[in-house]
Amino acid sequence: MSKKEKKQKMKVNSWTPAGTFGTFEEADAKRNKIAENPAVQTKIRRRHSKNNFTVHYRNEPVQKKDKKK
Repeated sequence: MSKKEKKQKMKVNSWTPAGTFGTFEEADAKRNKIAENPAVQTKIRRRHSKNNFTVHYRNEPVQKKDKKK
């Protein structure tokens, strides 16, 4: 497996930006709207240098069953 294929596999559950907002209240409203879907995880990241907030989401990671050896 090449390095490129490994990188593509690792990004399956990466966070997708949903928007950038000037206040936490605006970002929280967007996060709550996205979080209505139970199959999605959301988070808010504070951007210190730009003094704003970014909302990210991703699909709920599927937990793998452990195989017994």
